[in-house]
Amino acid sequence: MKSEILFTLLAGVLLASGCGLTTSTVSIPAGWSTQTDSGFSFRYPVDFGSEFITTVDWPPKITFQNGNFSCSGETHSIDGNDFCLNKTAEGAAGSVYSTYRYSREYNTQILTLDFTIREPQCPNYPEPKISQCTADQANLNLDSIVGTIVASINFTK
Repeated sequence: MKSEILFTLLAGVLLASGCGLTTSTVSIPAGWSTQTDSGFSFRYPVDFGSEFITTVDWPPKITFQNGNFSCSGETHSIDGNDFCLNKTAEGAAGSVYSTYRYSREYNTQILTLDFTIREPQCPNYPEPKISQCTADQANLNLDSIVGTIVASINFTK
């Protein structure tokens, strides 16, 4: 309850400061860690709770940059906010390494989250692991995770 109030207040402060994000109550799942960068902190999951989907470049690298925002990727609506998603994938030894870049306008800057995950090629496993692997990949909701991470950003300066 305290964390929901805190994040609701944070969202209200961000909206009042003109950041342009839609407010929502965010509940941070148990077990998430905190990353502190220059001038801000954020919460993120240590892993995705799957033996088949692993983090590579993680936690996400979050940056704020000046400039004009433009999107050359897919638009994803996350919690009422439009994010641009650019994804690249490379195959290696039975796995696919996917690099994600989520970005959006954030006040007068461009907010960017960069990270890489590894997903195996599920047919390389015997049953029942094929089914578990396929289900984990189908159920992974990166948009939801990114939305919660962004909502958890807390400016420390």
